[in-house]
Amino acid sequence: MYQKILIVLEGRGTDEAVLTHARALAAQMGAQVTLLRIIAVADGGGGGLGKQFQLEVGSSGWRRKSEAEGYLSELEWRLRQMGLPVETALVIGTRSEGEEIVTYAAENGQDLIVMASDSRPWYKRLLHSAQDDDVLRRAAVPTLFVNDGSREAPAKRTVPEANPLMAVLGSAEL
Repeated sequence: MYQKILIVLEGRGTDEAVLTHARALAAQMGAQVTLLRIIAVADGGGGGLGKQFQLEVGSSGWRRKSEAEGYLSELEWRLRQMGLPVETALVIGTRSEGEEIVTYAAENGQDLIVMASDSRPWYKRLLHSAQDDDVLRRAAVPTLFVNDGSREAPAKRTVPEANPLMAVLGSAEL
């Protein structure tokens, strides 16, 4: 069913949950895995000068790029040791991370995108773009959102809670 699985990495703890699910799925399907890391840089205008300044040696952008390359290399080695065919990709772009993910998936014939769901509250997601929202709206291929482990399932209620308003209207249950 899925022959090419794109695993989107953020370089955070959420990656382990995503890798666990995607690795099992890829092994079952006999699929090739692509590890993708996106680094969004601001477009400074002026013919790309902004990008050049942000990625010059010693800059924070250069350090992020170097860390991402090392991280991808380490994960590639781990997955190859498990017998999975793996490729890596580091995309440095000026568009939103979500747009870069969807574009990469389309251009490289990916069958499935696997990524962590964003556990930030809605107001933080509204103020700072959420890549999973962009992917959800724009992806032309199925997308698997993996819980990063930061959320717990609600506890199951054994007795219905009393609702004062409903009690007035004639029902003590919710």
